Amino acid sequence: MSVLTINTYKRGIGTLLALMALMATGCEIPGYPPGNAGTTEGLGGVKKPPVLAAYPTVNEMGIAPLTEPIPDGFIRGVDISNCYIIEQAGGVYYDDNGTPGDVIQILADHGVNYVRLRLWHNHQLAYNPGPYNGDGDNDMVKTRAIAKRAKEAGMKFLLNFHYSDNWADPGRQQIPDAWKEYTVDQLVQAVYDYTLDTILELKAAGAEPDMVQIGNEIRPGMLMTTGGSGSVIDTAANLGRVLEAGIQAARLAAPNAKIMVHLDAGGDTSIFQTWFDRFAAHNGAGATVQELDFDVIGLSWYPYYSSHKNIADLDANIRNIVSRYGKEAVVAEHSWAWTKEYDGDDLSNLFHTSQETLTAAQMPASDSYVTASGIVFEGSRVPASVENQARVLRAVLDATVTSGGMGVFWWGTEWIPATGLKSNWDNQTLFDFNGKALPALSVLGGLGTTAGITPPKKPANLRATATTIDSISLAWNASSGTDVYALYRAASATGPWDETTLVSDTLTVLTYNDTGLAPGTTYYYAVKAHNDNGWSAASDPLTAAAKALTAPEGFRVDAVTTTSITLTWNAAADGVTAFKIYHAGPEADKPADNAFTALTGADNIAFGATTHTHGSLSIGEKHWYKLAAVYGGHGEGPRSAAVSGVPGTALPPSYAAIDMNTGTLDADFSDGSKAASSTDSQSPGSGVFNYDIAGLYVANDETNLYIAVGFGGAQPGGYEYDRIVVLIDNTDSSDGGVNTGTVKAAQTTTCTASIEAFAQRIMRDTRGGFTSTPGGAINAGAWTGGDADPWVWKPTAPAGTTTVKFSIPLANIGGAVAGNTLKVFAAFSKGWSNGATIVVGDIIPQAAASGAGEDATSITIDMDQALSYTVK
Repeated sequence: MSVLTINTYKRGIGTLLALMALMATGCEIPGYPPGNAGTTEGLGGVKKPPVLAAYPTVNEMGIAPLTEPIPDGFIRGVDISNCYIIEQAGGVYYDDNGTPGDVIQILADHGVNYVRLRLWHNHQLAYNPGPYNGDGDNDMVKTRAIAKRAKEAGMKFLLNFHYSDNWADPGRQQIPDAWKEYTVDQLVQAVYDYTLDTILELKAAGAEPDMVQIGNEIRPGMLMTTGGSGSVIDTAANLGRVLEAGIQAARLAAPNAKIMVHLDAGGDTSIFQTWFDRFAAHNGAGATVQELDFDVIGLSWYPYYSSHKNIADLDANIRNIVSRYGKEAVVAEHSWAWTKEYDGDDLSNLFHTSQETLTAAQMPASDSYVTASGIVFEGSRVPASVENQARVLRAVLDATVTSGGMGVFWWGTEWIPATGLKSNWDNQTLFDFNGKALPALSVLGGLGTTAGITPPKKPANLRATATTIDSISLAWNASSGTDVYALYRAASATGPWDETTLVSDTLTVLTYNDTGLAPGTTYYYAVKAHNDNGWSAASDPLTAAAKALTAPEGFRVDAVTTTSITLTWNAAADGVTAFKIYHAGPEADKPADNAFTALTGADNIAFGATTHTHGSLSIGEKHWYKLAAVYGGHGEGPRSAAVSGVPGTALPPSYAAIDMNTGTLDADFSDGSKAASSTDSQSPGSGVFNYDIAGLYVANDETNLYIAVGFGGAQPGGYEYDRIVVLIDNTDSSDGGVNTGTVKAAQTTTCTASIEAFAQRIMRDTRGGFTSTPGGAINAGAWTGGDADPWVWKPTAPAGTTTVKFSIPLANIGGAVAGNTLKVFAAFSKGWSNGATIVVGDIIPQAAASGAGEDATSITIDMDQALSYTVK
């Protein structure tokens, strides 16, 4: 773990402890102000009568329930970031009956289950402070107080970091004044520290966020302008760094919270796809800049911004997000007007007649969501009204649910004017100018589905979880309210999905193993869900293929005598029932394929065998062989490449060909004639990053010894002073004698045998990178913390690296010549306090060390028990 991360984490814990101590002394966190109920005076300086309007109910307006079931956990959310200052200024909120009360309780009573609160760094230092009283001052005191009340009311809490002293949106992403002279590295660290400390402070107050939004409408980026002469985040790589810093801090401080990344222009699929392809895996491809660890893609969609496109585009974009990235999609901002005839104060609003016209273009009468919602048109406008506000929201909810979205947040829900405070949003709230709840609030919090009419929603995320030569295992997500599923298998991605392609329509689980398939054949699948209302639409189709029959791996000549040739190959599984050897010769040159015939006595070798000797041969004659696997009822698979041997002639050395430019495990590391390996590792237990070694592999060519440390499918990563260490002992020589006191496999390292060589990779060795005595090389030379984050280091090329390889010259290992035996040991150690304290991570093989564990700072290494390897 790097000193950067450790220091900030300790500072975060210190903040937490200080807050807990403060709370223990009775320091009160501001809450709902007492004595403000019934205040009606001073709305924008205008005395309004305490007579509250009567509004029709949702049922009285005949607003239809949604056309598809609302999934469990669907977010019915509100942004209420201004309610604290409004209440402090005497603003009052009323329920449907005109009874004053706590705005948060009114929202909860209406079915709202999530609040979204923005947070500014220090509004008092904003370069361009708000133009009027009431535009917000969203500091930590206010955010903490509102969040605590929402949590106490049973709602969840989305924390919206703006990372600015003022509004952050596509037109302005200003660096906080306190950070404006920072370098990029300092900005990354500042984002990490600020995010971590903020969340820890909220936790201490009983307001732990359930979702954290890293930046607000960051389509152009974030931390882009300074108001001074400092640095800016002006590249995708640097944007990835600051996002990763915020994400990692949020993961550490609130491990159960979901992480959101949020853009505007919610109906523009092209913008979202171009933007998120850089930071998320998509359609089987990796992120083009850096893959970030987030859960939710948030989008803003306002029906009157042409850049947000129309409601059908919103539907299409949500579908693309869910299918392309496998992320949840949430409409993080939406609102619409309930009037435009007058304002609750003397400040002009942002919604006027032109917005009514734009709404008609983006929510056309021909659209099915608009039609089902009964939106009222007047010529080329959708006129603002209490009823149309409820109907517009119903259409947005319908589109979000149907397309697979996981929720909607109404922005500016509570932003009514109050004494001394103005609002340019007071005609887009869910409360009228007097603070009384509008019918749209009941739509947001309570509108359900048409009982007895609609079938369940189509299943999502149909996927193949495993394949063999004759089976494909499938899984899909649950569809709420479903009693049974049907699976279809077709010859085309377009189906049909009917009785002609039905596999089973009685599935009550979310998995199915489809067997009896043809090897190497591609199939197309879809799933439907059923309840008393009928069958859902078919899921998005899945394309999957059974594994093809393959030739055995590692077929080779293992030994020769004057009268025989011994052949060997790697063990096989997955449907293989026997092996068959083909022979040609004696012949000096490789024969044609049709010259190979089944070798008598080797045409039905039992499964499990990995060797066969061909005897009664004449010295000096060259014989050729191929090997095929027999796959039970599927017959014989393809033949291997031809190998040859000559009785009485020594075999050439079994050198391995290792590519040091990749982080993948070369095939030769699995070839028993060329390499030795061990998977007998000891895990240190849980950790923030992947410390678990899954395999140790050793091979050589004419000049170098190669050692690979595999991480079992996970990309190895570690903090600044963590390291991977390998030790080499030559049991046939006492040459070398490298001083083991400098090997940081643990704080104290002792060995019961002399060590001829060692090598280590320190994750971020500021003294020159790779260090080794007597020397060597390591693959994936680009070890990064720069393009990802500055304190976690891992190989960067290729994406998905799972193996770290060392290359050590044989000449630098005492007595490492052909036929001599080496012993090899590896460990992952974790550096604390600038590497001065080392604790042991994983070790391999286990028998070579004792006392290893996540908290062990001393181990004894017995190299006699390490992995044995005979130099080729």
